[in-house]
Amino acid sequence: MSCHSPLYLRGSSVLKVGINMSCESNTPRTLTVVFSTAVLLFLTFGLVFSSRWFLRILFARTHKHIRSNWFAHSRPQNDNLYLYHAFIVYDLNDEEVGDWVDSRLLPAMRDGQASFNMAVIGRDISCGVGSAQQIVACIEASRRTLLVVNEMFERQPQCR
Repeated sequence: MSCHSPLYLRGSSVLKVGINMSCESNTPRTLTVVFSTAVLLFLTFGLVFSSRWFLRILFARTHKHIRSNWFAHSRPQNDNLYLYHAFIVYDLNDEEVGDWVDSRLLPAMRDGQASFNMAVIGRDISCGVGSAQQIVACIEASRRTLLVVNEMFERQPQCR
């Protein structure tokens, strides 16, 4: 048995040429892989972009946790390392929770046996440009973060 094409192999024995050729085209498979990769990249970038504030806060909390736990042996354990003892976060649209934080929680933390210095989202962070950076800065400057959760807070699109 001899080859008829391509021209430069015409007349050669198929066994001696040693070419393993397939008549199938790889174009559909290649297009599928390229298109699937493009869609996955598009979805990944969209997900990262839509949740960028959450990722910043998660990074700040993780960085703070690593810094405070892994390197705890190399520095003294005192409250002078932080500007605030706690950062209090609650739904600013819920006046009832805001009144409770202002009238009950803050006085109890401030006037107790150990006077705690608190950062509050409505008081120490102004809304507007750079509020995500301000939140991250308060998280890093606080020893703990206190999250006051209620039904209205859970319904916020940022909490999903």
